[in-house]
Amino acid sequence: MLLALILKELHVLRRDLYGLAAIFLLPAAFIIIMSLALQDVYRPKLNTLKWVLIDNDRTDFSLRLAKHWQDFQQEPEAKVEDWRSQLATGQLDYAIIIERGTQEYLDNLVTANDTSGGIKFIGEPGLDFAVFQALTSQLRGLWLEHAIKSSNLELPTIVRQNIDIVDDFGAADENANDRGQGASELMDRLNTMVEGQRLGGAVNPSAVQHNVPAWLIFGMFFVVTSITGLLVEERSHGTFARLRSLGLSSGVILLGKLIPFVVVNLFQAAIMLAIGRYLLPLLGGEALVIDDVHWLALCTMLFSISFAATSLALWIATLVTSQTQAAAIGPAVNVLLAALGGIMVPSFVMPDVMQSIAGLSPMNWALEGLLDILIRKASFVEVAFEVGKLTLFGVLCLVLAQLALRKKYS
Repeated sequence: MLLALILKELHVLRRDLYGLAAIFLLPAAFIIIMSLALQDVYRPKLNTLKWVLIDNDRTDFSLRLAKHWQDFQQEPEAKVEDWRSQLATGQLDYAIIIERGTQEYLDNLVTANDTSGGIKFIGEPGLDFAVFQALTSQLRGLWLEHAIKSSNLELPTIVRQNIDIVDDFGAADENANDRGQGASELMDRLNTMVEGQRLGGAVNPSAVQHNVPAWLIFGMFFVVTSITGLLVEERSHGTFARLRSLGLSSGVILLGKLIPFVVVNLFQAAIMLAIGRYLLPLLGGEALVIDDVHWLALCTMLFSISFAATSLALWIATLVTSQTQAAAIGPAVNVLLAALGGIMVPSFVMPDVMQSIAGLSPMNWALEGLLDILIRKASFVEVAFEVGKLTLFGVLCLVLAQLALRKKYS
């Protein structure tokens, strides 16, 4: 009997071409439009990122350099032993490491040829590429300024102007050209002392990396419009009453609707990923990189999202009593969860209060899980928490839907 119910739902979906078009075309349009429109403006604020300082030199120079950097950024996180693992998982955005011997290198800059010491800027795998470049350049400029002052080097004015990112070096030097010989060599040596790298060989995160999974999730939850409309129609035509008269429990009826829509959602997710991977580059955007993801983690995450979205839709469908309510309440809940969950506006640009609220939305759990998989190459174990929350949410919605059906037909 369950198989017959599943086949019935698939037959109804096949006849509802407009409903299927809405499920597939709307999120596809959002992915294309938002990814192309925001590819040059999707940039987080630099001074809101979480970072940690590891000062292995512990000299006056390193302390001054670190303090000056903090003047332009928020306070660093307390140093933890597992900072590398926190970078790998995105709990920290970047780390600055001042190596031992940095001041000694500066003290002997003109005569020494060794490159002991130095500064490393290490970003997490999902750090936006433009942000990574901007922060690395800012750190290099700060390093050059302090290095030149500490070494009492007199470089040409043109060089000073090029590296003057943080402070003004003062009046022009009339004899700059006479002392310019060898300045470029010293500059090259100084520049090599600042190294920027990101963990995990990460790709360049961009608007595509956010918008494809974000609107994929929105589309999967958009199934609420089809399910609520179908359930209201079946109740008005007496289909539910006839099924109950055959002795079918409310749980079996719900499963008969849950399974086909979960499959439809998974098929939809595959199409959205293909659009990000193959279509967007043809339209002038960046490609979604999915070649080296953990496929078990991705498939499990997509299944849990589909299960949660369909279960929520079934619960809402059991509560509405008319097509008017179905057309208004379902999409409204979907848009509200998307707005709160970081789908429409990335959560990292939200105030702290809004970020806390965003963590209550199942769409946020889904988005964080997908970003971990697609950008940070997380394994199944690393996204098990998000998968568990989505699965429990889906089970809770199914239980509430079953209780609502029993109450109506008891």
